[in-house]
Amino acid sequence: MNTRIKSTFIFLALFMLYIKGNAQAENAVDTLRPKHQRLQKLQSEFQYPRKQFFFQGEAVVGFVDFGARFMAGYRFGQFGIVGGGIGIDEILLTLNNNTSDPYNGLYFPIFAHYEGDILRRWVTPYYAVEAGYGFRYTNSSNNNYIEVTPAMPTTDHPVYKYYGGFTGALDFGVKFYATHKVYATLAITLDVQQAGDNYSDNFYNSLGQYIKVSYNSSALILVPGLKVACGF
Repeated sequence: MNTRIKSTFIFLALFMLYIKGNAQAENAVDTLRPKHQRLQKLQSEFQYPRKQFFFQGEAVVGFVDFGARFMAGYRFGQFGIVGGGIGIDEILLTLNNNTSDPYNGLYFPIFAHYEGDILRRWVTPYYAVEAGYGFRYTNSSNNNYIEVTPAMPTTDHPVYKYYGGFTGALDFGVKFYATHKVYATLAITLDVQQAGDNYSDNFYNSLGQYIKVSYNSSALILVPGLKVACGF
């Protein structure tokens, strides 16, 4: 799984280099022009994208997580860029809510996306908001976070369940438009992920009484980080 995410980072990095290379090649002819003429030419040639479909891939590096996301949608206008997407995030550290409950693991977000450009220029600040649900997967290595000692040696049947929950993000950054409707973004982000753990067990005590134990915990994980994206 880590190999796939690393491959995504490499793809996005190469994609950004491609955009930069195109821009440098197109501007190489104008290097001998006066600076003010080059700026006027660049501004006059830039055309803000019209209403159209878009596709975007992004890499996320957070304080305790990393991942990749892919989304598609429609650009209605400067302040009307909407769509939806899927992704994969891995929380690396065991986060606790003042207990020993682990919330690390893989999360698979499915979300709605809204975005707006502050300026109609080839370099513009932008903002984005996401909200959805993050499914969670974790392996059995987490199944030691709670233990119950019965009144006498006996066979019990512990059951561990792990849940995802609400997921969302708030981004603010800079967007770089290039020719051919291609763009790249760099943003700071605050990702939100809800998680829950459940433990249940049943056994008989020394008096032959049937005992059932159930334990639940939950947390709202806030993770600041950086996002790098490319789209067209």
